[in-house]
Amino acid sequence: MNTGRKVFIPAFLSWAGSIEDPFGANDQVEGIIREIWCVAYPDIPLGPEEMDITLGVVNNLLNNWRSDIGKAGCKAVTDLWDDDPSSELSSSLEGRANLLSPLSRAFALSTSIQTSCLNIAAKQQGSREAFCSDLITKVYATHLRRIATSLMNYGPQIGALALVTAGVERGLTVFKDSGKGRGFIDGPWGKKARE
Repeated sequence: MNTGRKVFIPAFLSWAGSIEDPFGANDQVEGIIREIWCVAYPDIPLGPEEMDITLGVVNNLLNNWRSDIGKAGCKAVTDLWDDDPSSELSSSLEGRANLLSPLSRAFALSTSIQTSCLNIAAKQQGSREAFCSDLITKVYATHLRRIATSLMNYGPQIGALALVTAGVERGLTVFKDSGKGRGFIDGPWGKKARE
């Protein structure tokens, strides 16, 4: 089990984070399972029974990984406002909606939002784009912590970054609507991650 946590899981999530469609990863796992299995468990053969069990575990792992990123997106947005008690958002639902509606629309339409738009509490000025905002980097760290011990590198984590961006957008939407929103699932959020 320790090998699974230290070798198999981080390598698998590194792969999932590197593909363009992280919500579609469940349909592409069999080959990568075999590849990672050979490194993580070189002395244990991967027969049909072990593959079936591993497929179940991996599908749960992917679902939990995406869910964790969606939750981290909501938490990052909530923490942003909790860190600034003087914010007009903390006083009323109407204040949340008024300030976040244009922000969440802009976030949905563009990845070129200045950091100052996304980090209202800190009121930072700068030329960094949306992917470098405090909200994005805080949630992206959730993914990086999961793959930090990976012995295998599957390249740039473009899928994870897209998933994180969709998770933050969901966080903005849920916060604006006072905690009401659909889960972080393929239906409403997969398209956002693939764009």
